[in-house]
Amino acid sequence: MARRWHYLVVAMLIGCGPIAASAGTPTLVLHGDGLANLRFGTRATLVVRTLGATLGRPTSPLASAPGTVRCGVDAAAAWRGVIVFVDRGVFVGYSVTANARTPLRADNGLAIGDTVAQARRIFGRRLRLSGNQGGAWFARIPTGRYYGFLAPSGPPPGPRSTILSIEAGRVGCPAMTP
Repeated sequence: MARRWHYLVVAMLIGCGPIAASAGTPTLVLHGDGLANLRFGTRATLVVRTLGATLGRPTSPLASAPGTVRCGVDAAAAWRGVIVFVDRGVFVGYSVTANARTPLRADNGLAIGDTVAQARRIFGRRLRLSGNQGGAWFARIPTGRYYGFLAPSGPPPGPRSTILSIEAGRVGCPAMTP
């Protein structure tokens, strides 16, 4: 009982969505301008500490990201399936994949593994697809822009292609992102 209470408190503190009853882990809500209640522009140390309370110890602690300084990112921290990107000490972007240990869902309901057809129902005409980089998707929303990669790899992406990643903000050079 005490452990379940802990997860509820952590979820409330970082603005997570509903608690997954079976695993006892909170669902992190993705936004076009941040992750959970952590908005772009938040101090990186606070982001890492707050996410660490939910995701555990980072698999790659906050450290400089060599070669990315010119691309608007100078550091990153990673947990399994979740990467936060930092520039000049503040949170500027994130990337999440199916490898994450905690459930992740966009604020509009989109989840990794959803099909392009499901994404089309959520975003309507705002959803754009590309065959570049093996298949990518983009959608403008009121708080920013979501984007990511698709599977199966290879153009052209179709309605049964699935969402492999959800990203927002700055995540490095354009050649590294969709």
